Amino acid sequence: MKKIIFCIIIIFNMVNSILLADDFLEDQKRYSRVRTAIKEKDELVKNNLKNNNIKLNELNILITAYKQEDILEIYAKNENDKTYKK
Repeated sequence: MKKIIFCIIIIFNMVNSILLADDFLEDQKRYSRVRTAIKEKDELVKNNLKNNNIKLNELNILITAYKQEDILEIYAKNENDKTYKK
């Protein structure tokens, strides 16, 4: 019985997050820091993706962080590409 309830909760959370995914950005735009970041970085990110032939609607992102080295790396690729680009 506990397994069934647990599975139902997980399925509900998955469906809920899928349905609310479109509203996530709109919800985040309530905050001034998010609006500022979008205003300052949106065009830069889109140009960077375009220069690397990565389509926004096919975008896959890999983020790696190394805490002790204080390094954050972001890689991107199209869904059908084999390798990520830095």
